[in-house]
Amino acid sequence: IVEENSDKAKRVLKKTWGLKNRESIFKALSFLKKNGVRRELHSVFNKFQTHDELNIDEVRNYIKDLLETSQYISFSHEIEKIESLSDKDLLKTKFYKKLENDFSFIKKEQSNLFEYGITGWDMTNYVNLLKLAYKANYLKIDECWILLEKISKECHHLFKDWKGFSESYLLGRRYALKNDKDYKRFEYICFKLQNDKLSIWNHFLCNDV
Repeated sequence: IVEENSDKAKRVLKKTWGLKNRESIFKALSFLKKNGVRRELHSVFNKFQTHDELNIDEVRNYIKDLLETSQYISFSHEIEKIESLSDKDLLKTKFYKKLENDFSFIKKEQSNLFEYGITGWDMTNYVNLLKLAYKANYLKIDECWILLEKISKECHHLFKDWKGFSESYLLGRRYALKNDKDYKRFEYICFKLQNDKLSIWNHFLCNDV
C-alpha cells in the first residue's frame, strides 16, 4: 500500500507540477515561497489598479519596469524581444493576452486584493507540495517538518487571522483555476474550518502557528 501511494504521488507531481526528483521539488518550493503565481498578479495590481483600461503606452512603461526589476517570471526570456515589437504585434503576444486576463481579474476582485492578495494560495500549494513530496519519498519526514515550520512562521508574519488566510486562498483559487467545479466545496471547507468549534483552526490561532 505504501509503495502504491508513493507511485501515485509521483504521478501527480509529474503530471500536475512537472516534478520528477528532489532537486525539482526544492526548486518548486523555493519558487512558491519567494514568488509563486502571486508575484506576477500583484505586480499587475500595483501598476494598473487605478487604471480603467489597458493603455499601450502604459503597457510599454510596465514592460520597461519589468526589464529593470526582472519581475515577470512567465516571460522573463522573451520580455526584451516583446519590448521591441510594434504596437500591433505586441497586442498579439501571449504576454499581452495574459496581461489582459490579469487586468480583468484585478478590476473584478480589486477590493479583495488590497490586504493579502493571493498569497494564501501559494502558501497552501507549498504545504500541499510538501505532503506529496513526502508521499513520493522525495523528502524525508524531518525535512518536511523543518520546511513546514519555516513556512508557518512566514504565514504568521503575513496573516493576522485564518479568515484572511482562507480568503486569500480562495481568491488565488479563483485566479488560478478557471471553471473550478470544486470551488464551492472548498469555500464551504474554509467556512467550516473558521466556524466549527472543533476545527483545528479554532484550537490554533493563526498568529500562534
